[in-house]
Amino acid sequence: MKAQIRRQQQTPLRSTSRLTFQPGYPNAVWPPRCQFSLLRSMMERRNITRESTTTALFLMELMLCACLYSVPLLNAQDSRVSGPQIFHRLKVPFGVGAQGIAATAVDNVWTVNGGNALHFDGTSWTKHPLVIVQEFQAMYGPAVISANDVWTAGFYPRGGGFDAELVEHWDGKRWSIVKDLSLIGKQVHGETVNTEFLTSIAALSSNDVWAAGWIEADFAILPFVEHFDGKQWRLVGNIDSAGSGFLQGIAAISDSDVWAVGVIPQDGTTGQAEAFHFDGKTWRQVFVPQARALSRLNAVTAISRTDVWAVGYSQNSMGDDDLTLTEHWNGKKWSVVPSPNPPNAPYAFNFVNAVAAVSSKSVWAAGYYEGQKGGITSSAMHWDGTRWRLVPLPPPPKGFIADLFGVTALPSKQVWLGGGAGTGTKFASWILFTDQGQ
Repeated sequence: MKAQIRRQQQTPLRSTSRLTFQPGYPNAVWPPRCQFSLLRSMMERRNITRESTTTALFLMELMLCACLYSVPLLNAQDSRVSGPQIFHRLKVPFGVGAQGIAATAVDNVWTVNGGNALHFDGTSWTKHPLVIVQEFQAMYGPAVISANDVWTAGFYPRGGGFDAELVEHWDGKRWSIVKDLSLIGKQVHGETVNTEFLTSIAALSSNDVWAAGWIEADFAILPFVEHFDGKQWRLVGNIDSAGSGFLQGIAAISDSDVWAVGVIPQDGTTGQAEAFHFDGKTWRQVFVPQARALSRLNAVTAISRTDVWAVGYSQNSMGDDDLTLTEHWNGKKWSVVPSPNPPNAPYAFNFVNAVAAVSSKSVWAAGYYEGQKGGITSSAMHWDGTRWRLVPLPPPPKGFIADLFGVTALPSKQVWLGGGAGTGTKFASWILFTDQGQ
């Protein structure tokens, strides 16, 4: 019997980014994807152009959070961040933020946001507009197979306070919408699906692509995963029967070894971190230890069957502070692995949005935090096989705030971090790179 969820308490508020601020609304809680209608009205009042829509949305989330808590919009380097600065900012000639970043080679790097994809061919960046279904659509990923085979997934407002899923594909010339599996209007466990979100996508090959998110079926919120076999998207394994909650990340090792992570909501945003595993036939929910009273997982990366990392954040029972969260699967069980947090004052806002691996002894995670001296800034952590440590990053331009939503890594030790920076009226890509990923 699926847990019935009161819409006023549990329906996720809309947003187009992976930001997970928790200040004040509603009930002193900021949902995992901030209220889309609120941001939409802000966008209309600010009269921002379509090209910078997604960048503007996540920057507005940052600024709204800062205003609610009187946090100055300044960048600050934290004293606990030590070691050589191996990352540098890449010059990108477009004011387009990145909701995610992925690479298969140093000359095949992609980022996506709600309206555009950027491609780096080893020499220069090129912008390739996505198909716009609705101006305020949100797209995540990307999943890159080759320079001519790229996927992205997300959602768009379809009216009436509901949303619909969206999948697009790049064939080397243009982006096009690919018809996926829509459950909107259909019955699931006796309830009518009114909203379908996709929040992450992963690909093993052209005929092996996975997308994850969730559906709202009347008063139930259920995990959702669909699979593309080269011809069509379809449900595999009926994950909606394995549990409830929001899925935020997916990673595949093979057709019989797929992980999806997220949260079982208790207050509309956080609750209990959750993980699901697909063995080729069925999905099952796998026990995840909780670091503190509340926690959630935002992303997952799979190195092997016995080496999987998931990242997110945890909170105390009051939900008024946020600490980084990293968990590891060793082939038998998940365990919480200690991760660093800068000494924040007066509030503790530390979020990890993305994770990727060079190897078992070199794993990278990225997100943001409120700095010790105030201000919201991007952050990154590195796992060296023994422990996680914070690594220094270059500061954004003076007066800008910055966040990171994606990370991608190659076995040849190149690492890219992707996000956005801005002031509220000025927007810039925020892509950081190192070839010393260890």
